[in-house]
Amino acid sequence: MRYFLKTLFRGLVLIAVMVGIAAFAGWKATGGQSSLATPLNNIRTSMLNTAGSILGNFQIGNFKIDTSKLMGQQKEVKPKTTDSTTPIESNVASLTLSNTYYYHFEKGTHQSAKNVFMQAINTYNNTGIVKLVAGNATGMQNSITMGTYDQNATNVQGNTVDMELGKGGPESFQSTLGDWVHGSARLNIYYPAATSVSVATHELGHAIGLGHSSDPQSVMYPTDQGMTQLTQGDLTTLRTIYSDSNSSNNQTNTNNQQ
Repeated sequence: MRYFLKTLFRGLVLIAVMVGIAAFAGWKATGGQSSLATPLNNIRTSMLNTAGSILGNFQIGNFKIDTSKLMGQQKEVKPKTTDSTTPIESNVASLTLSNTYYYHFEKGTHQSAKNVFMQAINTYNNTGIVKLVAGNATGMQNSITMGTYDQNATNVQGNTVDMELGKGGPESFQSTLGDWVHGSARLNIYYPAATSVSVATHELGHAIGLGHSSDPQSVMYPTDQGMTQLTQGDLTTLRTIYSDSNSSNNQTNTNNQQ
């Protein structure tokens, strides 16, 4: 921000000098008698338009800078779509993500919860589509935080009783320098049924971009069916989300083999 204000000040000084030169030249050409209103009005209009454009691009009032315009190009966004029964989480569809995530457990997470999460992690790693690695993410790296919470979240509607067994999802970040996700997956230990591989796999799926599936055989079905294996629909959606990353990895591997 400091650099911008310094540049803007210099620009305004330069414009003021140019206005002075133009005004003096016009005054001399008319022997000091002619009005300078017309040329000055034209210059003022040009200055206002330029200033309006600058302020509009930088949005000074909100201290917001459009970095894509500063870099001379607008990032092209093409949301990813799939015909799979498992949709893509909406805030991930327009991102180009690395397929590597660094995960850690919140302090105080029960060992039983860690155990089922580790089985879920193995399920996703075995696909070869994503890679979940223990550790803390830095900079613009994908991360997943796993843990538990204790909440009576029972909802009774008629003859239907719903219990919230867990929560999960991605928080997305997008920039001209890259995209990344901070995901979370937590089990509701108020209910003993929540500490299961099926629930852990479901919530972890949300964290890496999988939405709710319409297929009861999918681990991403909204109601827990005890499923722990990914369906072809789940796998298809994962490949769609991380297609750019996998293409880059395949190209790198090909180059290394040559």
